[in-house]
Amino acid sequence: MNKRIRKASCILVSAALCAFLCGCWDYRGVNEDTVVFGVAVDKTKKGDYHLSYEILDLINTSKEKGVKTKMIESEGDTIFEAVRSAKKKLANRLYFGNTLAIVINKELAKGEGISDILDCFLRNSECRETTEVVISEGDTAGEILSADGCDSAIISSEVDKIVENDQKETGSARRQQLYQVYNTLTGEGTSLGLPAFSITLNEGKPAAEVAGTAVFKGDKLQGFLTPEDSRYYLFVTNTLKGGVISVSSQESLFDDMSLEITENSTDTSFENKNGVIKLKIKTNTTVELSETKKETELTTGQEIKNIQNAAEKKIKENMIRVIRQTQKKYNGDIFGFGQIIYKKDPKLWNKLRSDWDRMVKDMDIEVSCKVTVSATEMMMS
Repeated sequence: MNKRIRKASCILVSAALCAFLCGCWDYRGVNEDTVVFGVAVDKTKKGDYHLSYEILDLINTSKEKGVKTKMIESEGDTIFEAVRSAKKKLANRLYFGNTLAIVINKELAKGEGISDILDCFLRNSECRETTEVVISEGDTAGEILSADGCDSAIISSEVDKIVENDQKETGSARRQQLYQVYNTLTGEGTSLGLPAFSITLNEGKPAAEVAGTAVFKGDKLQGFLTPEDSRYYLFVTNTLKGGVISVSSQESLFDDMSLEITENSTDTSFENKNGVIKLKIKTNTTVELSETKKETELTTGQEIKNIQNAAEKKIKENMIRVIRQTQKKYNGDIFGFGQIIYKKDPKLWNKLRSDWDRMVKDMDIEVSCKVTVSATEMMMS
């Protein structure tokens, strides 16, 4: 009898499980959702959140025309209310599973910070943790998503690709996805640096362009690093994958050579002597000579050595300059020096934590740089 009951129970459980395996129980067709590629967050003069969405335009998208997008806007007392308010203009609800970029207004980031803004997206089970988070350096965040794309009809996709490739191509901004932003804001010993975007003109039309790094303390924006200074921020944080450095071959007043970075590694450590902390930064960079205004080819070892010395000097001087200027001007640690101490010596970090912002401003920093020219791209006659 017991065997029959157990057998019947197994059949019922199997049948119940099969019901869940027949398909996606919460499946919705593409025509039941409005796909959001990007969100821009601004605020009205009244204090309401003003959201701009780049959405898939199903009416004009076709095989012949390709993917088309359009903009819609909504407002609310909170981010979530603004999102729901968009439904007043749409037959379908907004779907954030394909959202590539969140653009935040600089004044909003300065005044109230970004934690509450991002909280709504972090709680949304549909939103990707890999969504790019960027700051608009212009008057509004919405203008970034309203710009014309140079490579893509989807401007949010273009922003995503620019940030993704920048560390390898130009080295002017550090990629920070939604989960990384959260980890930094809730972590120890480091401040946030986000990609900044501005509007420029391309063939007379507005286009989005990466404009350096937005510097934070806590979750509030403090200011911006230029694209040039951002490159040395990437050097310090070991996130630089490429870019170009211009140097002078003969210590002249102008740079006459372009070196393309092909590899870089940065190692940061610290030394603690009787409570006095000294930071040590070592870079190892491989470059290729991509352009020279010299009339003669570089054929001797001494000529190559001179280029390497010039590059090492420039990298070292600029790394120290950017570290000092950023720490004094913005009173934060976007370089993550505190995090290095926290990871290697938590007990020491507990002693330093409360006074770290003051200490790091004037802390002794030792920088050493090694540059190797791997190729000179000589022209063959």
